[in-house]
Amino acid sequence: LLSALLLAFQSPAILHAESIPYRSYIYNAFGDPVASPDGYRPTGAWTGTDLGAGPLKEPSDLFVAEDGRIFLADTGNGRILVLDRNLSLVHEIKDLVHPDGTADTMASPTGVWKVPSGPLFVADRDNRRILRMTEEGEILQVIVSPPAEEVGENFLFQPTKVAVDGTGILYVMIAGLYRGALQFDRDGSFLGFFGSNTVGGGVLTLLQRFNLLFMTRIQRDKQWRSIPQEFSNFDLDARNFLYTCSPSLTVPIGQIRKMNFAGSNIYRGDTTAAPVAWNRGQYGDLQSAWVRGTEIATTFVDLDVDANGFVNALDATRGRIFQYDGETTPTFIFGGIGDQVGTFGRPSAIETSGDTILVLDAARNSLTRFEPTPLGRQVREAILAFRDGRYIESIEPWLQVLKTHTNYEPAHVGLGKAYFQMGRYEDAMAHFELGNDPVGRSQAFQGYRARFVTDHFPLLAALFAAGAAGLWALARAFARWKRKRLAGTGTERLSGLGSLRLLLHPLAEAGLT
Repeated sequence: LLSALLLAFQSPAILHAESIPYRSYIYNAFGDPVASPDGYRPTGAWTGTDLGAGPLKEPSDLFVAEDGRIFLADTGNGRILVLDRNLSLVHEIKDLVHPDGTADTMASPTGVWKVPSGPLFVADRDNRRILRMTEEGEILQVIVSPPAEEVGENFLFQPTKVAVDGTGILYVMIAGLYRGALQFDRDGSFLGFFGSNTVGGGVLTLLQRFNLLFMTRIQRDKQWRSIPQEFSNFDLDARNFLYTCSPSLTVPIGQIRKMNFAGSNIYRGDTTAAPVAWNRGQYGDLQSAWVRGTEIATTFVDLDVDANGFVNALDATRGRIFQYDGETTPTFIFGGIGDQVGTFGRPSAIETSGDTILVLDAARNSLTRFEPTPLGRQVREAILAFRDGRYIESIEPWLQVLKTHTNYEPAHVGLGKAYFQMGRYEDAMAHFELGNDPVGRSQAFQGYRARFVTDHFPLLAALFAAGAAGLWALARAFARWKRKRLAGTGTERLSGLGSLRLLLHPLAEAGLT
């Protein structure tokens, strides 16, 4: 009876969280989707009422501060909610005040960022400004559009996302801007544009360039121009590297990028490394679907880089969460569109708190939490141990994964890398083979061959010497036979070396023919 009463007062969202409503999958080395063990499971979904803040309205951004508190941009209600680790409301930021005492409010705050032990930055989109303020709502600074001579006469300053790195540089994403993110200094001075996407050099672009050769100036002016695609979102890691995401349909290569301080993409990929799509810079679902004549492909709306370097990217089209390790190798793909806890109507933002993943749903006005399964924790443990140089410690978690999921390719590749670093090349080759990593197997074979030569050098040297001595004795015997045959003809006497050349010459000719 007591347990029945406890269940009756539990949230319905929590009750259904024990059953996982989606099928996890991953792409193998050849780009084919295969079933995968569940790395994460939903533990609940909370509406604004569950959070103690009243109904949400089109929430669009999340930020987890260093102390674990969660800042939620409730866009439609014009407020920022502050939650504790347990998803309970601490307070809301809605009524603002300027230093002179003037009251103010936000209009569609779509981005929020909290500086450690510092102020709060908010992208106040419809007011066309960036606010730097305290958690009590006191406005410290208002950043507006840069001068027209620096950004253009028709530039529309509608900030949607903000991020602040450890040096105080402010990054701002503008709706419809394809020139990259805007950068501002600590005092609000405009520094310039940073890290725009590039235009792909596909067949269509080459044909357009060829056609331009036969067009008049007026015809060329009327032609549609290829321009880079705008970012859909960005994030900063602990080392101040900027990560960006873009829709897959418009940016087929490099949907996820890691920018260095010069604005160049570090995730360029290596097309010679292995036959895997992520080495070519392809992320999200590798296979599109067609529904009523419309192509359905991954549309990244947000990404988050957790404290350990794992990248979690959120797809609004299918409601998927794509997780990649620090080397951009996919680890888990989960989530979906649906009505159950763990699926979404229109996901809008993703953030991590430790190893927990939080996702905002702008259609259902809710917040969903995911936690790693035991297998998910083992995978993370193994990857982090290898990253830190603890190769032996990374083996046991991978072996535990393979006990229940023998076909999980990342585990075999992980074991291959660990064994390679330990000098166990034969074991490395075996696991690289099972993980469909021919490049890793080739490197392990080279290590095995080099060690074999080193370990057996005395024997190999003796065999070589014996072979050389035998070849020399054969040449001497051939020379004696030749002398007997040429006896009395006055032919010059052959030396041992000359006999060897005569012996090998017909053999070489036979080989060439």
